[in-house]
Amino acid sequence: MGNRLQGINMTKTKLQDTPEAKKVLDAEKDKQVIDTLFSERDSYEAATRSKRTEMQTIFDAYQGKMTDKVYPWKSAYFIPKIRTEANYILPFIYSGEPEFELTGVGTEDRMLSKDILEKMANYRLCEIGGFEKIHAWIFQAVVFGTSVAEVCWKFQPEYGIDRPEIEIPSILDVFLNPFIPSIEGQKSVIVKINMSLSEIKATKKFKNTDKVLAKGIASNIYDSSAMQSDIDSPEKLLQDMQTVEVYKRVSKERVQYVADGSERILLSDEENKFGFINFI
Repeated sequence: MGNRLQGINMTKTKLQDTPEAKKVLDAEKDKQVIDTLFSERDSYEAATRSKRTEMQTIFDAYQGKMTDKVYPWKSAYFIPKIRTEANYILPFIYSGEPEFELTGVGTEDRMLSKDILEKMANYRLCEIGGFEKIHAWIFQAVVFGTSVAEVCWKFQPEYGIDRPEIEIPSILDVFLNPFIPSIEGQKSVIVKINMSLSEIKATKKFKNTDKVLAKGIASNIYDSSAMQSDIDSPEKLLQDMQTVEVYKRVSKERVQYVADGSERILLSDEENKFGFINFI
């Protein structure tokens, strides 16, 4: 009897090791990641719906978008007024030629002079246009009352890249739990990114790129940036014009990308090498 059970277990193991079984298991894992991401996004979005509506109204007004809606302030001066106030407030917070002051934490930090560390950090920030990005981060906070920046270290030795990176996503494209006041306490932070099919296919860490199809073509097909592609390749031009919403989910454990095109496709699921959610 024992030999028979052992034989059955060995058969099951062999079946699980077949390519077909592996595909099924991989598909189930992908679906679990996708379901988790969009479940969290929907939950975060629902909890901030009224706030998002308010921020969208402010954004439309700031951009000078004209609609048939009668704004509650009923004043055509609101649009220049919000721009004037934001530009008035900002210099009190961030202006001139700022520099970072650093405090050593680890043993390796204490081995170096504080002045040397500060010079290194400020030099790096100047090299990547970091102060301009910090300016955008603070300006967004002044306009909307909140802002988020993604900070990481980009290391690609094959291209000679070894530098810090700062990205400032639109606050309307960021999803997190509004009831948790700090990033450290968040379960995850999700960011929506608009990417063309060409960009998706060119990203080396993405998988399943051949399965990604756009929901539609970009609204302005005569946009100058779209026309810079290889006009001798109609297929490439079409891929440049077609955009897909890609959602990036960052938790303390994982960094995941999912394309939300004609269907939802998992593009990447990697370990978070930082070990923390790298947003501030």
